[in-house]
Amino acid sequence: MAAIKRITAIVLRHILLLPKNFSRWIDMFFWPILDLLLWGFTTIYLNSHGPQGINFVMLFLGALISWDILFRAQQSITITFLEDIWARNMLNLFVSPLSPLEFLSGAIIYGMLKHIITMTFLVLLAFWLYSYNYLTLGFYLVPAVFNLLLFGWVIGIVATAVIVRFGQSAEIVAWGLAFMIQPFVGVFYPVSTMPPIFRAVSYALPPTYIFEQMRCIVLNKTVNINFLWIAFALNIFYLLMAFVFFSYIWKSVKIKGYLTKLETQ
Repeated sequence: MAAIKRITAIVLRHILLLPKNFSRWIDMFFWPILDLLLWGFTTIYLNSHGPQGINFVMLFLGALISWDILFRAQQSITITFLEDIWARNMLNLFVSPLSPLEFLSGAIIYGMLKHIITMTFLVLLAFWLYSYNYLTLGFYLVPAVFNLLLFGWVIGIVATAVIVRFGQSAEIVAWGLAFMIQPFVGVFYPVSTMPPIFRAVSYALPPTYIFEQMRCIVLNKTVNINFLWIAFALNIFYLLMAFVFFSYIWKSVKIKGYLTKLETQ
């Protein structure tokens, strides 16, 4: 019961601050809308001048929205943690009985609430501007989105652990870590276009199987269930490893006194 109260406190703290935090509203709406406009008009141009028989709107806008799901899931954890650093609230967190799992749970729940708002708006805007219905992917959409969320949390947990250890000087990982893996997961192009050495990395990353499957649905109308199971198994493994890593860093910072890095930078 006490753990639920602490998790609820983390969620409520950030919800109450959200209406007054203009930068977070920009993050929730401005950048997703900008990406949608950029890729939306690009796909319209490709549909007009590209090969016949390929619907680039279906191909690229679906990939864009799916990538945004992963990226926002990662941000839900790292930005929540950074907001506590910026507010000089870290000492309060570390001296409390709050456990790593409780903090991460609160950050994920709060991030999911923001996530639902952003994604709903983005899907509706894509339908209004480009007549693209993200729900046409059918039932496959449920396990696909779930897998993307899982890997987004993995990246968010790892990025947050790095910031906990090295302080605000490592803040760049909050913005750049997800984009470091983007070229390898084939968001907008198939894995077959990559050099062999890149493919080896690509097949070790769960989102690769999700984006490959999405292209199969759009281009060939086929579903490979094995892709979903492989992505899920990899996600569970990485999620467990990420949590172990975060717990170790969390305890290490308390013991070695690295907490001052978070409060003084």
